[in-house]
Amino acid sequence: MKILTWNLGYWQHSSLHDEAWDYLCNDIKPDIAFLQEVKPPSWIPHHALLFEKITHGWGTAIFAPSLTLSTKDFSLYPGRVAAASIVLNKNLSLFVASIHAPIINNRVFPHLANIFAE
Repeated sequence: MKILTWNLGYWQHSSLHDEAWDYLCNDIKPDIAFLQEVKPPSWIPHHALLFEKITHGWGTAIFAPSLTLSTKDFSLYPGRVAAASIVLNKNLSLFVASIHAPIINNRVFPHLANIFAE
C-alpha cells in the first residue's frame, strides 16, 4: 500500500495546484494521501476524497481513490482535521487522519496534543 502526506501550500502556490494534483494522481498514484493546505480540483471524484475546508476554499483532505472512507467528525479546529475509518477487509479497518495543526502564538504542540486527545 502506497501512503503519503503532502502539504501542497495552496495559499502560496495556487498557480501550480492543478499541476500538483495531476502529479499526485497520475505519477505518484497513492492508495491514500493525507493532504494539507489543499484545494481539490473539480475533476477529483467525490467518493475518493474527504475534504475539510479551512478558509478561502482550501483545507485538509484525505484522498483515497480506491478505498471507501467513512467520515469521522472532529470538533476542535474546524477544517484542520480530516478523519475517516477505512475498511480494508472483513477483519481489518483503520482509523486515519490528515492533520494540519494550527500555529497559535508560535506554538503547535499544545494544539496538536488537543487534536490527538480528541
